[in-house]
Amino acid sequence: EGPAVGSAGVISWLAVAAPGTYYLCVHSRAYESNGEKPYSLVVSFPEFDPSKESEPNDSKETANAFAPPFMDGRISPSGDRDVYGFSAEEPSLLRLEVSVPPSLDLLVRAFTEEGTEIAQMNGSGGTTIVIPDVYFEKTAYCEVSALSGKNDPSASYRLSAVQTPYSSE
Repeated sequence: EGPAVGSAGVISWLAVAAPGTYYLCVHSRAYESNGEKPYSLVVSFPEFDPSKESEPNDSKETANAFAPPFMDGRISPSGDRDVYGFSAEEPSLLRLEVSVPPSLDLLVRAFTEEGTEIAQMNGSGGTTIVIPDVYFEKTAYCEVSALSGKNDPSASYRLSAVQTPYSSE
């Protein structure tokens, strides 16, 4: 899903995970050509910001480790889902809050290392989704996705989490 004809395209929040050689293919929509119009390609490498999600993070295997107290993310492209990982030395409780941008309806799921769903909640634009008291023993995951599968590349959500040791008393 690129920009309209004649407008600039942007790829953002793409993380380079390891040193190496990377290739970028630039082409026109539907591979049509227009050799008469020049374009420019600008590449920058800003300093890593641990409070921003980085792709790929669509599964527990590629989950972003949560960096307290919050992380910002975007649901893009359409069908994207963002997964965050939490770990603990002892049984813990996790409180999750997601601020939903006005243009999206989001689904937030918490699940275990084995993939068992612990909780899920959804919220529409402009609300805050709260999942209190997610109990886990070693590892838990939080997945944020769009309910309708649609996206808004300009809209960021904010995931906040508070993790505390579990006490049965």
